[in-house]
Amino acid sequence: MPIEIDVLRKLITAPPDCPSFHDEFYRNQFAWCPIRFEMDMGTSHGHNVHNIICPFVRKEKIKPYRDGKRTQVNKATLYAIDVPEELVGSKLQKRMAPAIFEHQEDNTDSSGNRGKMYRFALKQFDSSKHKHFISEKQMFINLENKEGLIQYIGWFRSYESDDQGRLKLYWNIVLELADFDFYTAIRRESPPISGKEILGFWRTMAEISGALASIHTVVVDQQQYLTWHGDIKPENILWANGRFKLADPGEARMLLKSAGASEDQTIELIGGTRTYAAPEKVGYLDGLSQRKPEIPQTSDVWSLGCIFSIAATYVVLGTQGVLIFNRLRREAILNITEHSSDAFHDGRSVLLEVRHWHKYLREAVRKNDAYTHAVLDMVDGYMLVEKDRWSAERICQEFDKLFTSTRLQESEVPASLNSLLQRIEVNSEQLYDQHSGIKEASSDEVARQMTQKTSKSPANVYIVDNGTAMLPYYGKATHNLGVLVWRSLGYDDNGLELYFTNPDTNPRATVAESRSQQVRLFLKAMKYAQPEEPKSPAQAVNTTVVPELARIINRYTRAKASKRPPRKKTIIILTDGIWKGMKMERTIDIYLRSVMYELKDLHGDLPTRQPGQLQEQVDISTIRPVTIQFVQFGEDANAVERLRRLDDDMKLYGCPDLIDTEHADGDVYKMFLGSLCQDIDKQAGYMAGPAISTPPSIERDSFRRQDTLYLPSQREHSSAAVSQTLTRASDQHDRISGDQDQASPSAVQHHELPASPDRRGHTIGSANPVSPSTVASPDGVGFMRESPSYHDTQRSPPTSLASSAPPETPSRSSRRP
Repeated sequence: MPIEIDVLRKLITAPPDCPSFHDEFYRNQFAWCPIRFEMDMGTSHGHNVHNIICPFVRKEKIKPYRDGKRTQVNKATLYAIDVPEELVGSKLQKRMAPAIFEHQEDNTDSSGNRGKMYRFALKQFDSSKHKHFISEKQMFINLENKEGLIQYIGWFRSYESDDQGRLKLYWNIVLELADFDFYTAIRRESPPISGKEILGFWRTMAEISGALASIHTVVVDQQQYLTWHGDIKPENILWANGRFKLADPGEARMLLKSAGASEDQTIELIGGTRTYAAPEKVGYLDGLSQRKPEIPQTSDVWSLGCIFSIAATYVVLGTQGVLIFNRLRREAILNITEHSSDAFHDGRSVLLEVRHWHKYLREAVRKNDAYTHAVLDMVDGYMLVEKDRWSAERICQEFDKLFTSTRLQESEVPASLNSLLQRIEVNSEQLYDQHSGIKEASSDEVARQMTQKTSKSPANVYIVDNGTAMLPYYGKATHNLGVLVWRSLGYDDNGLELYFTNPDTNPRATVAESRSQQVRLFLKAMKYAQPEEPKSPAQAVNTTVVPELARIINRYTRAKASKRPPRKKTIIILTDGIWKGMKMERTIDIYLRSVMYELKDLHGDLPTRQPGQLQEQVDISTIRPVTIQFVQFGEDANAVERLRRLDDDMKLYGCPDLIDTEHADGDVYKMFLGSLCQDIDKQAGYMAGPAISTPPSIERDSFRRQDTLYLPSQREHSSAAVSQTLTRASDQHDRISGDQDQASPSAVQHHELPASPDRRGHTIGSANPVSPSTVASPDGVGFMRESPSYHDTQRSPPTSLASSAPPETPSRSSRRP
């Protein structure tokens, strides 16, 4: 079985009282002879001609993630199917061994065999799409066994009941089932962090270019054919068997290769997805031209360049960076054409905003990432270009050169050795008189939170800007760090961390977490990391805080995404805020907004604000996962405004208030609590340095809805235009409606700094203390400090770092309350 009806009539005589015997037998026999799944099924087996009813244990529709876009009209429906092991041929079982699994609902069948299943993908075409089925099936057969493509298993014809119980004809293609597509991966998975992970990620991306190169030239019946995939996009890049593979050649076309052709061959190709399609397709896809375009093979390379652009964004900024990038392109095209699209070009060439975005990514790339910068160079120079695009094969060759010529940027000193050196230094230091911690007042919730010794207290991480511009303030920064560390040691049982912004800093300067730490260790680290006076301006070290900040925050977000409970982090950054290594003004704004959006995704209970709204935040003492405190040195006007913007204006874009700024001459307790406690941030809403109004040269009009990215006469970019472009894109990320994107004049004016320090608001410790050893708390209750300050003769209240210094070598254990 099954038995052909003609054979059935010859072999069996119908009973006299049942003239329809042969027809009924033929139709009902298929319930007893289900289809067997074999490699190349449909080509070497005859059962495909029968009206087979498929006995799938499970058949579940697969819906690709569309990120809010409308559902596309597809030529076929994709399903995941479960097939019993006994209906899978031995050759297919061997080829698709990873597809087997144990059926959970019923582990044994009536025969006592274990309920093992194989899971496949089923692409189902109804009878009206038979032409598309034939085309795609033949393309799969032609490309069979090509490296990097989803495995083709075979095809069959079937009848299935519709909603009215009528049998309906379907044409089916059976394929290897993937775990997820590329877009789902970047939405759900944390980006690579370490150098090895980043290398591994780009190796998988390189395999996609290898798969494309393998199908671009194929041999069929001893003839060479050129192949166009025609629809390279994230949804057609699938993760299967531990690697990304190309899928869905439904739009693919083949052309016999011409011997000795002097120019690249072209073919009429009308399919594809607008977002990732090359400019040469745009006229037809947009309905502006009825003429079918002649497309070169390198149109696939353009689409692959779009994929690499998104991949680079994901590596540098994570999922939320990808969403911001999508909105940036949509906004740019809307300004140019008044049409809604998120393509990478304006109809002729790559969007200028895409170039600017790639420049921004190069600046924000992690210091241990030796590959993303080079990939972006390849994308900008040879993939997203109008002419002279590289072939997919050339892309593969360049990846090979990159992987063989670039070494991972690892620490010169192994982490284990570095930790051992620190322990030796700590244990060899002499212990001094013990100093107790700050005692809490019973009514002071903030003090209670700060003095908890449980693992729930935030991990304290320090970053010191050691660029050339910090030279005049480095001695003061060393002193201030000592005071801050002295006050921190009793509050973090696992120890503190210290990092520097200059990537060429002596590795011994880095201080890792340790349960036995003393202030002297951190002061020694500052000596190791001290910037040198440059002999010429060209030798100046220009730094930015973004790479080091990103590395620290990524450790938290990655742990949170993996469902491991991470410790909250308080990051205190000692800096002048000048950041000459940051080429574009809004680089850090865009990065921190993407961080805040990601934190909101990871913490469903994290309080949020709609753009332009200033409602109160709730429960800040328990749900502030990552807080950032900038301690500014110097009086640079642009730096003051830059840090003010990060402190005050982030809430206008729907970001939680997790960032605070305090001048190095300001309140030491605000440096500890400003980012952790909103009450303190509000009461000390100024920087203790020279207070200034917003300089006229600093553009503030990014909050106004009528702004455009560029006027027609301003297509040539400047650094200000780049900053405005990135700001507008990030603004669009949280836009609820057009009106909400416009901040009221009062909201903007509210964040102006006072004209002089005398006009500042109330700060902690600004009132007369009850005694020299009392520091005022936010609600007027004092923290009683039992021990004297660094200088016993100094009787003024320690409300600033200038008047509060650490003992020479306080014992770590003595700081615990």
